[in-house]
Parts: sequence; C-alpha cells; structure tokens
Amino acid sequence: METDSAANSLRSPTGIDHARFLAEDFSPLAYAQQQLASASEGTADDARFTHVLAQLQSQAAALERQAQATVQREQTALLEQIVGVRGVDSALSQAEEHVREIKAYMHTLRARIRVPHSQAAAYARQAGNLQAAAAGVRAVARFTQLARRLRTQMADALREERTSDWAAAAQTLGEIARTPLPAGVTLVEREMHAVDRHRVRVQAAGQQLIEEALVRHSASDAAAGLHVLGALGDLGDSVALRVRRGAAAWAAEVAAHPMAPAAPWSDVAALVDRLLDEGLRVRTLERALAVHDRRRADGASAAVRSLLGDHVLAFWWRAAVAALAARLLAPAVRSTLAAGFPRLARALFPKLEPLVLTRLGGMATARGAQGDEDPGVAVLWDGLLAPLAAQYVDAAAARMRTAVARCCVTPGIMDPRSASAAARCIAAEVHLAAAHVRLGAAVVAEAERSVRDFVHAAGTCITDASSGVECAAVVDCVAALRVAV
Repeated sequence: METDSAANSLRSPTGIDHARFLAEDFSPLAYAQQQLASASEGTADDARFTHVLAQLQSQAAALERQAQATVQREQTALLEQIVGVRGVDSALSQAEEHVREIKAYMHTLRARIRVPHSQAAAYARQAGNLQAAAAGVRAVARFTQLARRLRTQMADALREERTSDWAAAAQTLGEIARTPLPAGVTLVEREMHAVDRHRVRVQAAGQQLIEEALVRHSASDAAAGLHVLGALGDLGDSVALRVRRGAAAWAAEVAAHPMAPAAPWSDVAALVDRLLDEGLRVRTLERALAVHDRRRADGASAAVRSLLGDHVLAFWWRAAVAALAARLLAPAVRSTLAAGFPRLARALFPKLEPLVLTRLGGMATARGAQGDEDPGVAVLWDGLLAPLAAQYVDAAAARMRTAVARCCVTPGIMDPRSASAAARCIAAEVHLAAAHVRLGAAVVAEAERSVRDFVHAAGTCITDASSGVECAAVVDCVAALRVAV
C-alpha cells in the first residue's frame, strides 16, 4: 500500500508517470529520442521539436507544481505538529513547575516538622540530664545518711559488742552496696574508704560470732552470725570458704600428727577426738544454715551447696575421712590397726555417741539439719573402718580355720587338747568381735563355717575313737562352740 501511494504521488495530473525520471538507468537522451520518435511522422522537424519541447516543459511544470504542492502540504503538517509539540512542551513546563513547587513545599514542611522535633529531643535530653543529676544528688544524699548511720552503729557495736548492733551495721552496709552512686564524687570517694574498713570489721565480727557459737554448739547463735554475713551479701562465699579452709587445716593437722606404727592407739584416739569435735561444729553450722533459711528465706543453703557441690556436713566428712584414711591406712599403721580392730571398735564407737540418735543394725546414724541422715558415721565406716574390719575378719577366719585344721592332723583321730584350743579360739574371736554388731556378724558367719568343719571332723573322730575320755572331750567342745556362736 505504501508503494502504491508513492507511485501515485509521482504521477502528474495529466497521467504522465514521472517515476521513470527517478530510475537509476534513466537516460535523458534516450527519452528525448523516444519522444521525437513518437511524434507525427508528417510533421516538420521544427514543429516536431517544438511539440516535444512544449510537452517536456509542460511535464516539468506539472512536476514542479506537484513538488511545490507536496512541500506545502508537508510543511503545513509539520507546522501543525510543531503547534502540538509546543502545547505538550508548555504542559511539561507547567508540570515541572508544579513539581518544583511541590518539592519546595515538602522541603518547607519537612523543615517545619524537623525544627519542633529537634527542639523536643533537646528538651527530652535536658530533662533526662536533669533527672540523672537529681538521681545522683539523691543517691549522694542517701549515701551520706547511711554513712552517718553506719558510723553510729559501728560505735555502738565496738562499745557494746552486741549481736544486734553488728546485724544493724551489716544491714546498713548492704543498703550502701545496693545504692547506685555516681562516679567521680569526691565526697563519696572519701567516705567510701571508711565504709570499706567498716565492712571488713563487720565481716570479721560475723565470722567470730559463728566460730564462738560453733564452739558452744549453738545453732541459733551461729544463725545470728550468718545473718550478719547475709546482710553483707557474701554469706555463701564466706561459709563455703570456712568449710574448705577447715577441711584443709584438718588434712594438714592429720599429716603433721606424730604416729607410732607399733602402738598408734593413743594417736588414733587423739585424732578421732579432734575429728568428732570438728564434725559436731560443722553439724552445728549446717543446722544454723537451716535456721537462717527458715528466718530469712534467702537461699543461703542452696548457695553454699552450689559452691561446695553438696551439703556442708557431707562435704566436710568426705574430705576429713579421706585425709584420715590416707594416714591410717598406710601399710605401716594399717596392719597394727587391722590386727587390733576390736580394740579400735571398743575405743571408737563410744566416742560416736554425740553424733548418734538411733542405731540401725549396729551402724550409728544421726538426723542432719536438712532432714537427711547425718553422713558422718557412714562415711567414717566406709572410708576408714570397713577396710580395717574386712582385713580383721579375713585374719580371724584364717586363725579359726587353722585351729580347726590342727584338731585332726592324723585322719580319724582328734586330739582333745587341740579340739579344746580350737573351741577357745573360735569363742575368743566371737567374743572379741562382739564389740560391734556389724563386725560381730561377719566374724560369727566365719565362725559358723569353722564350727561346721569342726563338727564334721569331730563326728568322724567320735565314730572311730577307742577312748571314752576322747569322745567326752570332743562332745564338750562342740557344745561349748554352739553356745558361743
């Protein structure tokens, strides 16, 4: 369609096709010859030339008019488009102006919003600074009041040395520790040195109250000392440190205590006395912690357990018995203690009576402050006495078996004197072990085995015996053994 419109635009109103003049192979000379040849043959040459020239001029004029009309038409269209573009450009200019106005208004509005906000933020900062300054002034004023009160309380405590005065001073020190104080205040820094000195004195006084109460085995007085340390805020650390230091001091004392391997009985008795005395003190300390928990409910016992890993009493008994066992179970001393274990049991278990509230199967137990069984006797038995008792039972069983074996050296013949000796040996072992029910039970079990062996051998010998005196002696020994066991 576009090709046809282009061809029509090149066609003159007279129907002459002007497209040929635009062809690349157009030859003006050939076209002129063609026009001359198409003229009338009878026409003269001048007339023919004139006719062709007039025709060509006519075509050129028509082509010029057509070109002029086309140019005018396109110019008019372009002018109309230019007018439209000017309108669009005017609209765009107006839109840009509106955008610039909107931007300027937004900037103005933002500035109007920012300025009050900045002023409000500045006022808020100023108010916060004023509040912080007021809080600092109040804290310093509160600190000075507490410091004056502490000086009065310390003077009363040092003069009267009453527990209530020390507790009041400790309470004031706790309040000072909880008061947030500003840094760099000369008055606070100068007064804080005196506060620190008072804290050291109050802490030492609380620990002294506890130690004096433990010597008297007074749980309520020890709880008063614990209250002083609790008000200071270091109750758990102080109690745990006291227990650890006590265990370390006990271990050092046991290691340095002189010991005669051949006759250690007096040395062992002295160590056991010290062990039980310190055990009663630690037990009083645990009861004092229970009393403090009931009065204050600040979780002091839980804090101490978290630091020690167990109850105070259980921790101390394990550490104390371990140190004592390391010394008494050494080979040089152990053999002597094991050989004379009944003597050790007779000397030791009456000393345990201060710890004993009930006896269960011969094992002394006591109720601790936390409602659990006092582990002292059980730990002492398992860590120290049980190995010695086992060694003694094995030796006693060997002695009884040896005595029974000596009765029938010759098969079928039992020596009445050997039988009487075996009976006395078994009875003596049972009698010696009777000092402690658990030890006696173990020895009796071994004695029953020896009696069965003895009765079996005696029955064989009585059947084969030829002497009535022999039979009577053996029967008397069997009867005596059954009575003893």
